Amino acid sequence: MIKKLTLLGCSLFLVTMYIGCGAGQITDPVDDTGGVAEGTVTAGPAGPQGPAGEDGADGADGADGVGVTVPSGVWMDGVNRIMFYTSADGLMIQAEDTTGVPNAAGAFNSGGIGNKAFVGLFEYDSTLVSDLTSIKFTARQDRGTTYFYLNMQVDCDGNGVWDASDGIVVADFSTVAGFTLTDSFVTTTILPTDAAFKMVGGPKASCGNLPSHGGLVGVPLTDLPATAVLWNGSTGDGGMPRDTDMASILFVMGDSTTDEQRTMTIQSLSINDDEYVFGH
Repeated sequence: MIKKLTLLGCSLFLVTMYIGCGAGQITDPVDDTGGVAEGTVTAGPAGPQGPAGEDGADGADGADGVGVTVPSGVWMDGVNRIMFYTSADGLMIQAEDTTGVPNAAGAFNSGGIGNKAFVGLFEYDSTLVSDLTSIKFTARQDRGTTYFYLNMQVDCDGNGVWDASDGIVVADFSTVAGFTLTDSFVTTTILPTDAAFKMVGGPKASCGNLPSHGGLVGVPLTDLPATAVLWNGSTGDGGMPRDTDMASILFVMGDSTTDEQRTMTIQSLSINDDEYVFGH
């Protein structure tokens, strides 16, 4: 702050010893707020880089991945435009739409030109049918209409040879509601005592007189003769792949006359206490 005294017509400014009289004025180089103006600070050069720090401890090992495979004991057969894929959900089965460009005849034992998929369990060859205690599946429909059912190749007299006395046993959506799949996984169990079983070609006395597979009525599996065993091989049936040995227990999608697009997924299959898991 500037302090001023007036004496005998002179002005005396007591500022760093400069004196002025009369009308003269001295320019003050000092900040009139009482402080000295701030100077400019210039940073010095950066110091040298310090040594690198030690590596941190290793992280915990990640969990092992889970592979998706087809379990042992399974045969997969597709006739015409059928594809199988494995996924975390299970075994995906897809049939293509071939209505626009039909398949050529010759892939079936008959003249059928449809798209048909088989997931077969071959480890039950020569097993007595009476030893079956349960059949179970967990599946869903992904696209298109559901068309899923069970075939069992049964050597009814148990002589180890497929002939006219033997037959293919069927369980389908007309006798087991669970074969009508939905868009969610559902588990269905079939017992030998359920009235669920029919036969391709209709009743035959040598094979328990099971009703025709084309009908809506089934009977228990226990109606088969005590000699009946499951059989792996080529039956010559018109709906089977041409000249191909097939597993005795077959989960089937489609038939030899249908060619529309459909996709389904099987998560697991079980026969008695044996479980075949396709997903994880």
